[in-house]
Amino acid sequence: MKIIVVRHGESTLNSKNLICGVTNARLSSVGYKQAIQLKQELKKYVIDYIYCSPLIRAKQTTDIISEGMNIPYIIDERIMERNYGDFEGKDCNNPKYIALKWELGYKMPGKEGESIFHMIQRVYNFLDEIVCKHQKKTVLVVCHCGVCRIISSYFTNMLINEFKEYYINNCEYQIFEV
Repeated sequence: MKIIVVRHGESTLNSKNLICGVTNARLSSVGYKQAIQLKQELKKYVIDYIYCSPLIRAKQTTDIISEGMNIPYIIDERIMERNYGDFEGKDCNNPKYIALKWELGYKMPGKEGESIFHMIQRVYNFLDEIVCKHQKKTVLVVCHCGVCRIISSYFTNMLINEFKEYYINNCEYQIFEV
């Protein structure tokens, strides 16, 4: 099995260095261009299934890169970005946000904030399912930086420092073979 994991194109909040999380930000003009370029790069793969986060920036990216593939994509909430609670839409360089982001298990402030442990659990559950379901197939997963980090940890057994430092650019992708 081959899993191609893609981070969505640049969103309007990414372009302003603001925390997106579960905020439904659209692609910026740069994000559209990135997705069009990625579509060309992905043409070298025969993709059997496509999974996508329900957030609009991921769906817009998926719409662009899947155009002409004749593969309907499956929306899965388990590959949504982390809910950053009260930090949604705030500056990524906010010292309080930076301090709390990596306190493992810590629930982000606010009614809906999500812990990193909860996010890891839902993404690992998603991966367990698709690895069993799509053996010997190629699966494209369009999601978010935090989800890409967790997917990478699932396949590479990364250390905590590597987990914290992991970053993937908009419309960058990684391939994992199972």
